[in-house]
Amino acid sequence: MFEKFTLEQFVTDAASAKPTPGGGSVAALTASCGAALMAMLCNLTAGKKGFESFFDEMSRLAEKYSAAAKDFLADIDRDVEAFGCYMAALRLPKDTEAQKAERAAALVAAADVATNAPLSVAVKAEALLDDAAYILKNGNPSAVSDGVIAVRLLAAAVDAALCNVEINLPYIKDVEKRAAVKSMADGLKKSAGQKAENILKGIEL
Repeated sequence: MFEKFTLEQFVTDAASAKPTPGGGSVAALTASCGAALMAMLCNLTAGKKGFESFFDEMSRLAEKYSAAAKDFLADIDRDVEAFGCYMAALRLPKDTEAQKAERAAALVAAADVATNAPLSVAVKAEALLDDAAYILKNGNPSAVSDGVIAVRLLAAAVDAALCNVEINLPYIKDVEKRAAVKSMADGLKKSAGQKAENILKGIEL
């Protein structure tokens, strides 16, 4: 749905009083833009004179980041669907004990979905930082600023997506699972920040 919107439609809806698209969807869009810019740097390097030795690897990475950019667009709708799942669970009747039990179970399942959607975005965006150092080091210097922006967007997407993970943590009733998700989120946040800092260290625009 939202992945097919024009930019104007998406921004208009995000700015409205509608509950979606919200922060999770915007985090996914941010990751998509970061991946797309990294793919652009690869494409502006592969096949260009003076960069012949990097053609195969840059071509491979261009395909990888282009595919990731499209997948993150799908994550926009996955986040919206996760929110819808949680709202549907909230609206379930709770008049009888059986209904209360069914609603409670549905809320637990919905909380998992609502947490996993942004967590998936954070995991994928953080992993995309792994090849960034190689790309910026060997990429076309005329587009290095785009690579820098890509790194910053991917790191920001991790941080933004994890905000939605953290806000959903209290709704995960399984204590051990909640602790595991929090530990994973903390690790991703720290790792993304360190990777971005190391990648950008020494790069002059």
